[in-house]
Amino acid sequence: MLSQEKALKILEECGLPQGIVDHSKAVSKRAGEIAGEIEEVDEKQLKIAGLLHDIGKARCIGNGNDKPISEHSIESKKMLEEIDQDNLAEICEKHSFRILAKKDLDEYSLEDKILIISDMQTKGSEKVSLEKRYEDLLSRYPNDSESLKKALPKLKKIRSELESTMKIYISGKTS
Repeated sequence: MLSQEKALKILEECGLPQGIVDHSKAVSKRAGEIAGEIEEVDEKQLKIAGLLHDIGKARCIGNGNDKPISEHSIESKKMLEEIDQDNLAEICEKHSFRILAKKDLDEYSLEDKILIISDMQTKGSEKVSLEKRYEDLLSRYPNDSESLKKALPKLKKIRSELESTMKIYISGKTS
């Protein structure tokens, strides 16, 4: 497992715009907050996944890169596999609403869901509602409106599931 310091170094060496770096740091913080409320997940791993979930954008934007931004989660997976971080690679690949639109929720682990919601409730470096982020993405990616519409009910279900799980642990109940 990478240390948080090493993950930050990788993130900063990718040459991503500062806005994406700041977003990734905010997603990491949010993932840690959620994971910290749920006993059965690895908070450290989720913080690192939050930092690295968008590194694939380095292969999609600027510097003559020709991959479409819609491929960034796949590129994140490839980059993490190249440094032998297969578990992080799987989590980071699944964070995209484009992939979520195509898959069943039963294909997602609790860790996957935490990263997705952490990303989908972070606009830039600001914590926002799922609905606000959805509107932001619709305005930025109008060609992906069908994927976003298919993903929204799944995102709401994930949010509800995580909130329910967090309340169970907060209240001290175990069943």
